[in-house]
Amino acid sequence: MKGRIAEQYDNLYASKDNVFNDGLPQKAAMYIPQYLLSGTVLDVGAGEGQNALYLAKKGFVVTAIDLSQVGLNKIKAAAEIERLHLKTCVADIEHYQHQDKFAAHLFSFVLHHLNTENAIRVLETAKRQTLPGGIHVIATFANQGGLYERAKKSGRFYPSVETLEKLYDDWEILEKDVFERASLAKDKQGNHLINETILLVARKIQKTP
Repeated sequence: MKGRIAEQYDNLYASKDNVFNDGLPQKAAMYIPQYLLSGTVLDVGAGEGQNALYLAKKGFVVTAIDLSQVGLNKIKAAAEIERLHLKTCVADIEHYQHQDKFAAHLFSFVLHHLNTENAIRVLETAKRQTLPGGIHVIATFANQGGLYERAKKSGRFYPSVETLEKLYDDWEILEKDVFERASLAKDKQGNHLINETILLVARKIQKTP
């Protein structure tokens, strides 16, 4: 499964530049500098790097991980040109091991590639690996729309708003938005599948001594 996904995105990123969002940072990434002045960020499923590069320019210390070596090579090349310091790592988030805690985790349209059990485990692990006062920013396809209808028998993670909120009921919800978004996937007529999307920003509560 992971090998097929890596090959799919390697081919996609090799086919053209700026596959997603015309190379501009996504709305999800822009929430991080709104709530944090500085710190370390783990960009999960960094793709071609529009979010990682944007955050590095804002002064954050970014680690970008992805299954696609082609995507990460693009990030490294752009970072060298712009003299930005960020780390890249080819990694499967289900098995990614690191000792550091991060000020922010960014999950932008990556969780639907995982089955539900593994996606929840990944988020719970990331919560433990977040500094007090740190944030998670999640943009993910929800359980309403064409993409979900096509994939709902797969067992992959397409949560409801309530499911995602419950996962963060011990954190402070800072932002929540639900909107429709076109996916790369197409129907038999060649139309992009439209799906409901959840954008959630949550902050880890700092415990008082």
